[in-house]
Amino acid sequence: VTAGADGSVVIWCARSGRVIRTLHWGRDGVVAALQVEVFPDGDRVIGLGLGHGAVIWSASSGRLLHGTWWHHRAMRVFSQGDRVVSGLSWFWDEPAIIWHADTGRTLHLLTQPRDSIRHLELSLCGAKVVTAGARSAYVWDAASGALDAELARRMDWISGVAISQGGSQVAVGSLGGGALGV
Repeated sequence: VTAGADGSVVIWCARSGRVIRTLHWGRDGVVAALQVEVFPDGDRVIGLGLGHGAVIWSASSGRLLHGTWWHHRAMRVFSQGDRVVSGLSWFWDEPAIIWHADTGRTLHLLTQPRDSIRHLELSLCGAKVVTAGARSAYVWDAASGALDAELARRMDWISGVAISQGGSQVAVGSLGGGALGV
């Protein structure tokens, strides 16, 4: 599955390289498809579009199942396929959101206390979410939405975050020359 700058989301056959289906957003105004992921069930596809929010389709039928209006720039699908976390706000005070994949209902708001969300990652097991701004990173309990830890060391311009499969270790990289492992 690919996402295009023209707003297209295309499902391809991995063997032949042929287009299987092109998915449509269901409304005008999508400037670009920023990110796309396939759910673990293999039949649902989620796309994040500039100007539209997140949309979930059936890959087999191409039918639009539902969408959200949160204008986020990144998302991750939980390995169980029941939830999505999306974030990386365009505005200073927007939280990351854990939401139900079937209904779009908000389950938890993850609001960073110090700056806007620029990075987002989810542990493979789905237990922890990491968000980071320019100078601070945060670890959240995905089940409760509670803040588990604000990583203590202040960094210069965080460039990326990663989290171990079980959620017990976090790595944070910085353009200022440092890295933090917890």
